[in-house]
Amino acid sequence: MKLFQWYGAKLETAPLRVKTITAFCTLSLADLTCQVIEIKHSYNSTKKINWNRTLRLGVYCFIAAPWIHYYTTAMLPKIFPYGTKLRLLKWVLFDSLIHMPVYITAIFSYLDLLSGKSLKQTYNEVKIKAKVLIQNLIGFRPWLMYINFCYVPMPWRVLYMNIFGFFTNTYMSWLQNVRLQKLLEEKIIQDTHHLSKEKLNQEVLKLTLQSNVKLNIVEELFAAFSL
Repeated sequence: MKLFQWYGAKLETAPLRVKTITAFCTLSLADLTCQVIEIKHSYNSTKKINWNRTLRLGVYCFIAAPWIHYYTTAMLPKIFPYGTKLRLLKWVLFDSLIHMPVYITAIFSYLDLLSGKSLKQTYNEVKIKAKVLIQNLIGFRPWLMYINFCYVPMPWRVLYMNIFGFFTNTYMSWLQNVRLQKLLEEKIIQDTHHLSKEKLNQEVLKLTLQSNVKLNIVEELFAAFSL
């Protein structure tokens, strides 16, 4: 109880500092959780924690926390002021349909570019990853944000989003680092099932060069979809 009182007092006296540090710690922990799960289920016994990967996500959240603070405390009330008809509904719709897709696209782009991928490669991969993550969040994020806007006191809203963000960022980290290859393989299956073996090889090579991910599935695909 004293911890919550202390944290609440700090939110009043130094809101930006507290929220940025909280975001950095919470979402770095999300990536570490994802990596521990990856290592536990990996066949590679030498795989270790990638601290640079964790730092990249933590730094992004550290930078983004002031924006989230401004977004929840100033921007939304300015666009849809208190007293506006259906204000809460407009806040939730704006968050789900505009803010969330932009934020997800930004964080995936940041992570890809900082890991050394080209603009074209980043564009091709972000299209796939962002679509999957948005599809998974759109069913329940509006309800979580409704609770946030309706019941959570203003100073505590970023913390609420960080707690929710711990789970979404753990999933996002997995999507960024593990699930991507499977998504690329699924895209090849969708796009190339009608092709001959020669054209199939060309398409797989093209996507491999674009994504910088090894895709050794040509024979399996041709066996499944040979004409």
